[in-house]
Amino acid sequence: LLQLRLEAARRLGCDIVPLDPETGFLYELHYRGKSRLLHGGLSPLNDAVAARVASDKFHTGLVIQAAGLRSPVTTRCLRPGHFRSSEFDEHTGHGPARRFADTHGFPLVVKPNRGSRGLDISVVADGEELERAIEQVWKRDYLALVQTPIPGIDLRLDLLDGAFLFGYVRRPVALEGDGNHSVRELLAELDPRFSGESFERHLTGDTVWRQNAGPRGWDLEKVPGAGDRLVLETPILNLNRLCLGERLTGIEQ
Repeated sequence: LLQLRLEAARRLGCDIVPLDPETGFLYELHYRGKSRLLHGGLSPLNDAVAARVASDKFHTGLVIQAAGLRSPVTTRCLRPGHFRSSEFDEHTGHGPARRFADTHGFPLVVKPNRGSRGLDISVVADGEELERAIEQVWKRDYLALVQTPIPGIDLRLDLLDGAFLFGYVRRPVALEGDGNHSVRELLAELDPRFSGESFERHLTGDTVWRQNAGPRGWDLEKVPGAGDRLVLETPILNLNRLCLGERLTGIEQ
C-alpha cells in the first residue's frame, strides 16, 4: 500500500523526500508549494498521519530536523524477537546503543518511542545502566530510543492554527535548607504534590533523586542547614515526575 501511494505521488508530479531511509516508512511530499507527510500505509490526505507521527518520538524528531530545527541525536534499539524477519537486525538488541555510546559518550537519555508522563525515561551514566534502561523500556515498548541530552530551558507550548493557547516553562526542583525543616517538609512546602507515601516511594527510586541527592548524602529525614541547597538537575523535566512549571501568558515572554 505504501509503494502504491509513492507511485501515485510520483505520477502526480510530487517531489518525494525520504525522512527515514533506514526503514522507508516516512516521507515528505512536496507539490505546488505545499507539503504533506506520508507515514506507512496512512493516507497523507487526512489528520491520521499527524496523530501517528506525533505519537512516534523518533519520527517526530525526523520531521523536526527536516524543518531545520534542532532535535536530539538518536538511535533506535528494537526488542529482539519483535519481527520475524531479519530486515532490521542492525537496529535490534543492545548493539546500536553500545555503538552510539562509543561515539557520543555519556550521559545519555533512554526512553520508549511511544508513551507519556515520563514513564521509563532515564538518564544513564555507563554501559550497565544503559542496558538496564533499554530492557526496562522493552517491557512496555518494542522500540527503545537512546539520545544525547540537549541543555537549555524546557518549554511546553500548545497552539491551534498558529494561535497560542497555553504554555509553561519546566524547571528543576531546588531545595534550600533553613536548619529547621527536613527534606520531606521542604518538598511538601514547595509543592503539595511532593508528599505522601506514594510520592516518596517513587521519589527514592527515581534516577533524578538518586543521582543528585545520593552523592550529597541527602535523604527525606535530613535537616539541611541554612543556605544548604540541592538542585535536582536533569535533562528529564516532566510534571508527572519531579519538576515545577511556571505558566506563560504568551509566546512573546
